[in-house]
Amino acid sequence: MNIDKENLSFGRLLKSLRRDKNMTLDDVFEITRVSKTILELIEKEDHERLPAAVLVKNFLRTYADAVGADRDEVVKLYLLSNQNASRNLRLEASIDKPYTRLWPRFLLAVSALAVIICLSIFMMEKEAEEPLAAIEPQIESVEPLAIEEESLDNSFNEQRLNEQPLNEQLPVVQEKLSEAEEVPVKKVLVKKVPVEVVPEELLLRIEAIEETWLKVIIDSDDAMEYTVKPGDTLKLEASSGYNILIGNAAGVKLFLNDKSIKVPGRSGQVVTIQLP
Repeated sequence: MNIDKENLSFGRLLKSLRRDKNMTLDDVFEITRVSKTILELIEKEDHERLPAAVLVKNFLRTYADAVGADRDEVVKLYLLSNQNASRNLRLEASIDKPYTRLWPRFLLAVSALAVIICLSIFMMEKEAEEPLAAIEPQIESVEPLAIEEESLDNSFNEQRLNEQPLNEQLPVVQEKLSEAEEVPVKKVLVKKVPVEVVPEELLLRIEAIEETWLKVIIDSDDAMEYTVKPGDTLKLEASSGYNILIGNAAGVKLFLNDKSIKVPGRSGQVVTIQLP
């Protein structure tokens, strides 16, 4: 089958060459030992779900060797596609921004209009109730009499109390004191303040058993490359995690916070490990 390589992107090119050789993704996995999920994402050119570019380039070179493609050409097509995808995301974000800024202004205008309408209705109702104010003095004229009667009753009760013997006055006085001591207690709500948990440091120790190479990404920073020999030890620190590409699966032992981590794969196999 003839393939027009000039008009294909990196994923389509690799997929076309794989099919031309009558190979399945399982066949490519057996050769490259790159996970089948990563191979599918490469063919779909799913930049959002693919790992860091430094890892993807290594996967592409291994895939290209398996299907007989030009390694450098495939990597070049990938970088161009990744750059275009990033540019499109920035363009979409810049288009969406004016609409997100318009909503707060629209809600503020609607709120102001609602306040104006409520104030207008309140003023109209108040003006309609003002003619009834002339009746209120006739009702209030009765209150002084009620106050005087109440004060006379209180003075009469106090006089009767003073005239009673002391042993009869004592229960009444105790009852008054108990009523005075009943002070309402306000409940105080105690708000729990969340305690900030300091993340534990992730200490990684790598002990070399056989000669191999490593690429390590710490906390999404730039990748660091190492070449280790039997007896070498690397000690690294991270706050969120590690992404490790190992050239020889049987060449190293990993210990995260002094806990042994099993490295999958056999001797000479390239593997990728995400910790924790």
